[in-house]
Amino acid sequence: MPFCHLHIKVLRCPYPTRWKCTQEAPAQPRTIGEHLKKVRIERHLFQQALAKLLKVDRGTIQNWERGITTPAIQFIPRIIGFLGYDPEPEAQSVPQRIANARRRLGFTQEDLAEALNVCPVTVWHWETGRSVPSEADLNKLQHLLDGDKGPGITRQ
Repeated sequence: MPFCHLHIKVLRCPYPTRWKCTQEAPAQPRTIGEHLKKVRIERHLFQQALAKLLKVDRGTIQNWERGITTPAIQFIPRIIGFLGYDPEPEAQSVPQRIANARRRLGFTQEDLAEALNVCPVTVWHWETGRSVPSEADLNKLQHLLDGDKGPGITRQ
């Protein structure tokens, strides 16, 4: 108001102390959405804040957490980065390791084929166990994974 020169300032509670959550985190998360919900609640984040971190809509986070939808492959690297771990179990076979490595990179089979300069059907053959990648192709894939903290691809 023009005739009043007073300013009222109020201290606001810091963000974590405003956290009042009645949601329960899953004790044994099974899906990637349940893993996200558990870690989000443990870190006192709202769905909106997680959505901003992962660069998606809040409704997308809701759908993942409820199990209505699953994250698209391109979001997997960001989700793994947020979680600090890969929620998928450790792969045992070479085809499973290739599929998990591709997933951690956020690549479709076509993306991986282009990066390795092979045919997309070849990648499908590797992931289904119909054929085995050459040592040179395994080295190329390992080179792609060098920035990743996950296990590498080796023959057994």
